[in-house]
Amino acid sequence: TLFPNPAQHKITITNLSIIDKIEVYSMIGQNILSTEEHSKTFTLDISSFSKGVYFFKLYSGKNSKTLKVVKE
Repeated sequence: TLFPNPAQHKITITNLSIIDKIEVYSMIGQNILSTEEHSKTFTLDISSFSKGVYFFKLYSGKNSKTLKVVKE
């Protein structure tokens, strides 16, 4: 899960299995952030991001999932 969405300052990501890596992309596909985590819960400060839509790609083992986030 990812919350809150839309968000202004921080995003919290939780997963049943360990999140290995998180990548954040802009609407035009530009990689904004890439971080390795190795945790089931992660909080990311997005207050410096411009308003708009971002895609969070989460990697867990051999699986990946992309979530859309609106930054207000």
